[in-house]
Amino acid sequence: RFTFDPRTGTHSGELDVREGARGEAHLSWRWDGELTLFEGSARAEKFSLEPLLALLDARPILHAGEVTGTIETTADIRARWIEVDTDLHLDRAEASVPMITGEALAIPSLRVRGEALADVAGRALSVRHLDLGVGEVNPVRLKAQLVGAHQGWRFELAAMGRDLDAAALRRALPPAVARPLEGAELDGHFNFDVTASGHSAWPKSLRLAIAIDGDVDVLQDSPTADIHTLAAGGMPWTGEGSGVHWPAS
Repeated sequence: RFTFDPRTGTHSGELDVREGARGEAHLSWRWDGELTLFEGSARAEKFSLEPLLALLDARPILHAGEVTGTIETTADIRARWIEVDTDLHLDRAEASVPMITGEALAIPSLRVRGEALADVAGRALSVRHLDLGVGEVNPVRLKAQLVGAHQGWRFELAAMGRDLDAAALRRALPPAVARPLEGAELDGHFNFDVTASGHSAWPKSLRLAIAIDGDVDVLQDSPTADIHTLAAGGMPWTGEGSGVHWPAS
């Protein structure tokens, strides 16, 4: 449906898309009379991403997935800024991340909530918060500031996790990543903070700080623990469990 208001010059529209037996998406948008302010939203319910990924030729990165949630977008064309709010739940996703592993990463459940503002004219990007959650694990919060400066970018990044369940995290990680921990039994929780800042053109300006605290017990080693130990030239563990206790700070 498309609507035009001749009194104000406002353009607006809505579009419903159905995919398969249960997937659906609703798109809506509105332009002001001078076509300078745009407001749009997308709402999805169990919508398969495969047709869209094929259309955008994005399958080399993200192969599959089913999304539920909303995306809200506001853009000022004259001032050249864009604001995006997301609240999405991605199920049964498969992605390729060569920097981590050569295998496809299977992500059964991923939650994404965030707010970001891009100032195109000012060459600046602000990620006010980006919360990422997998499985039943508490979400990890990311924040970022990126500003164009001379021949590069000045940046500030921060990530933090609170009361993260070690056992739940092991279960939620993609098998290709968690394989060294397969069969291990962990108990306990931990927190972490990571901050980084600097300038992309001057590597020596990089400042990195990492803080971890928690109390995690290794109740049972992974069956592959001795293989990794032998490969590293160390002595294998011969007992039922490593007995490792990790109070870190």
